[in-house]
Amino acid sequence: MEKLTKDRRHALKLGGIMLCAFACGKPDAVLPVGDKPFEILLTEGQAKALQQVGGFVFAGQFFVMRLSAAEFRVLSRWCTHAAGALRFNAGANLLECPVHGSVFSTEGTVLQGPANAPLKRYRYELRQDKLLVFPD
Repeated sequence: MEKLTKDRRHALKLGGIMLCAFACGKPDAVLPVGDKPFEILLTEGQAKALQQVGGFVFAGQFFVMRLSAAEFRVLSRWCTHAAGALRFNAGANLLECPVHGSVFSTEGTVLQGPANAPLKRYRYELRQDKLLVFPD
């Protein structure tokens, strides 16, 4: 039998964790469906981080970044190639996938593959400590 590579084992393990989280019905493990907004309660630290322009958080399944006094960006936090949990490189202002090295801009566009699809962008409302994310 073929020996699994470290990356393949990691991807299979991550897929299993995501499937289990979805099946268990954890509120932060699913994305919005239908026409109802998905509500995420921000922690005090997350709400504080979003008070400043350039502030960002990973909240549930989303990457949220404050762009200006009145504008935010809400993206899926999962790489479109192998569903790796993205990390934010604040120095380069990029989202990076540790699984296979895909890189995305903070607008969600692919800057480096192997991913070839952009990150999903969501409409949102921020109400004090609650983030309402709307499906398209």
